Amino acid sequence: MDRFRFMLDYSEDTVHFQSEPLAPGETVEVIKGPLQGLQGELVELGGHSQVMLRIDHLGYAMVEIPVGYVKRL
Repeated sequence: MDRFRFMLDYSEDTVHFQSEPLAPGETVEVIKGPLQGLQGELVELGGHSQVMLRIDHLGYAMVEIPVGYVKRL
C-alpha cells in the first residue's frame, strides 16, 4: 500500500477515487483528453476500461473514452 501511495504522489495525472461504481444514466464530466471539461450522460459501461457518453454540445454525439477520463458530478 505504501508503494501505491508513493506512485500516486509522483503521478503527473490526478487520480480520483469513487466509493460507488459509475452507472448508466449518471451525469459525468470528462477530466482528461481532448473532450476535457465537457459534461455528458453515461450511456454504457463497457467493462472496466471504456465508457460511452452522450454529449449535448456535440449534437448528442456518442463518444467512447477510457473510464479513467470521467468523474461523477
